[in-house]
Amino acid sequence: GDWLATIKIVHGDATYEETRSFFIEIKSKETAHKVTKQVSLPDFTLIDENGKTISKHDLLGKTVAMTFTFINCPDPNACPILLSNFSKLQGDIKSSGIRTDDILLVSVSIDPENDSPETMKEHAKKMNFDMSYFKMLTGELKEIKHVANALGVGFEEKNGTVQHDNRTLIFDQSGNLTYEFKGSFIDRDELFYLITGRK
Repeated sequence: GDWLATIKIVHGDATYEETRSFFIEIKSKETAHKVTKQVSLPDFTLIDENGKTISKHDLLGKTVAMTFTFINCPDPNACPILLSNFSKLQGDIKSSGIRTDDILLVSVSIDPENDSPETMKEHAKKMNFDMSYFKMLTGELKEIKHVANALGVGFEEKNGTVQHDNRTLIFDQSGNLTYEFKGSFIDRDELFYLITGRK
């Protein structure tokens, strides 16, 4: 909201006083990670954990949360946390009895050479994901880079592993980016609210 501040300076016998107004934006669950730039899902062709071809069209009509991970990630504070956020979200959705017809959680592999559909399916099973609204995507590295670059997510192979940005992106049902979390640790309640619209 709008605030007023009065600055008073006393130097010897002289006094200087000035009142200024300023604005402080209060961050809430609705605004804390809201995106102001115009970004939307690019066209793409990838394959899911069942070997099925998935395109942008398959994501439209749903609220989508997307992250970029890889199974052999050596950093316990990166991919395991990003996927754990989705796992906890699914638990919260289930305990709230919310329908998931218009929700989709997506993890795009940034190590497609090692993340085959079979490997991803096994990994999702180990993490007890509800696969009815969770997809793990892989495919050609060039296509994955195309998606990541369009969404401002960087990654590169370095010293035998993949270094990458930890991002979670939320898209509306038209495929427009609405919220973006930078870093792997996300407020559980905020993510739940942004995906389901419920507090």
